[in-house]
Amino acid sequence: TGGVMRIETFKGSSAEAEAVMMVCIAAIAADGKVASDEISRLRMLAYLNPLYAGIEDVDDYIQSLAGRAAEEGDQGVLEFAAKALKQPLRETAYAWATDMVSADAKVLREEHEFLAGLRKRLGIHGELAGKIKAVTAIRNRVS
Repeated sequence: TGGVMRIETFKGSSAEAEAVMMVCIAAIAADGKVASDEISRLRMLAYLNPLYAGIEDVDDYIQSLAGRAAEEGDQGVLEFAAKALKQPLRETAYAWATDMVSADAKVLREEHEFLAGLRKRLGIHGELAGKIKAVTAIRNRVS
């Protein structure tokens, strides 16, 4: 939309929490489709990460943020994340996005491109990005 993204007033949320979640939503949508197991991973992010401890209705939260991410598009989401997140949470957002796109053991070209744009926009050093990708691959091994 080109403007400043509005901040929802979800009880227990923050701009930082919304930015991380929206980055993850944009990451899983990068290949043009969102599978039910990817939505399950978003739920797990909300349950595992203390940023979301105060969110009462995780499904409603994800659905609302997915709508906002779709309205803004990838560039709008990246801009919002760059403004809302300080460096430590930028790294967290990149790590979770990497985990989201790696869940199915294959990262498509569109997903690679999204992660590259995210890395650049959030100022994630290439060496750290490589380490995050390596650890993500290790965590998602099945044999």
